Amino acid sequence: MSSSNLCNICKNNDFKYSCPKCNILYCSLACYKSPQHQKCSEEFYRKCVEDEISATSNPTEDVKKMYDILNRLNQQFEEDEFDLNAQPTELDSDDEAVDAEDEEDDMASRLEGIDINDSEEIWKRLTDVEKKDFQFQIENGDIVKLVPKYSPWWSAHSNKLVVPISDISIPEICDSIPVFSKIYKKEPPSCIHNNLWNVIAAYATTVKYFNGEHKTNPWEATKYLVALSANLRKNANFPDADQAVVSIQIEALTEGIPLPCDEFVEIEKDCRQIVSGGIEFKLAALSDTLNTLKIAKDQQFGKNSKQTDSEFNQRFESHLVSDLSKSSLNLIIKKLEFYLSFVNKDSHKDQV
Repeated sequence: MSSSNLCNICKNNDFKYSCPKCNILYCSLACYKSPQHQKCSEEFYRKCVEDEISATSNPTEDVKKMYDILNRLNQQFEEDEFDLNAQPTELDSDDEAVDAEDEEDDMASRLEGIDINDSEEIWKRLTDVEKKDFQFQIENGDIVKLVPKYSPWWSAHSNKLVVPISDISIPEICDSIPVFSKIYKKEPPSCIHNNLWNVIAAYATTVKYFNGEHKTNPWEATKYLVALSANLRKNANFPDADQAVVSIQIEALTEGIPLPCDEFVEIEKDCRQIVSGGIEFKLAALSDTLNTLKIAKDQQFGKNSKQTDSEFNQRFESHLVSDLSKSSLNLIIKKLEFYLSFVNKDSHKDQV
């Protein structure tokens, strides 16, 4: 038996599968779920759960949605015990249908009367089987199939030659943007244009990764965005726009950061759509980024901040940019304010 064909986990059998996240080769479900491979999904599990449970605001719909998600996970998990590539099937007997109804009633009763946005409380109400099922879907990458396809705000004008800005719902642009000449007396460096591409690409990737709910999880979104942007995190400068955008994928690969898409062309496309939308789009993207970071700062370091060591947070909190302190966040906020002022200084020009 060739060593190159062996499972990377048990090292006893030929591998049959490859993890879609870390690309480790494994032979069975037991190896996939082994402690050696468990950390593969933990850094983004919390976000996925919170995204799912906070997508709606109607309590009745929330309970039904949570049950539907977990029920689909249960079905697929049971089939994956025999075939990891299997797809969930419909219930095919009256007895199974009755059991599903009983499970739905049980889930509804367990979630009744709680805040559907309280991830810790939701986690406590799940059974051990439901927790394992959900985590398996995260590890297997199939959780993405349960999330509706998200269309970001900047894509609204991409399929038409001319779309008035007033017809597109863009994020609110910050008020009172300082005059650039008053905050910066020198000639701006040429790399600032390219650095803006890096920040905008990181923003677009973050919005798509959080399915448009980045402000629902502002601290996680902030850590994700800063981890992707080498300019914001470590003051990297770029010689051209292409390298500024490619840097997003490089940082993701280097740091093990999951992306909403594997293709660089998608990241570049999103960035170009924002830039081609003119000054309003660029200001909207930077404003949305700035507002998200300010909310995260207040949530994490403000007077009423609630940093918790709950089971859910301890198990699933992302470790992205774990050293993101209040002082470093303040510096990033100042840089974003600088970029806003720079973009706004020549409002009659549309080229970044």
